[in-house]
Amino acid sequence: MALSGISNFSQLPPTSRLVFPSSGKNTQAILTVWEENGPCGTAGKRLADHRENPDLTREFRAKAKGKRGVMGFVLSNGLVSLGDEVLVYPPAHLSA
Repeated sequence: MALSGISNFSQLPPTSRLVFPSSGKNTQAILTVWEENGPCGTAGKRLADHRENPDLTREFRAKAKGKRGVMGFVLSNGLVSLGDEVLVYPPAHLSA
């Protein structure tokens, strides 16, 4: 899933919630952030092989840090469609 318009998306704290409000026949979907998705060594290796530059594996990982998105889990399933609004809520311990 690709999202846009969320500042510092990769740095969202664990247990932040991504809420897709109900609309029409769609039920509300809620995703919970678990952690930042680490830079992929596989993509770096492919880039390094393609460019015939073994240093690119390490460089790719370093430059991709903080730009790779997040991993999480579904807290409440629902249909999410292209163009749907998403609301970001901080972890409960940070919103008090």
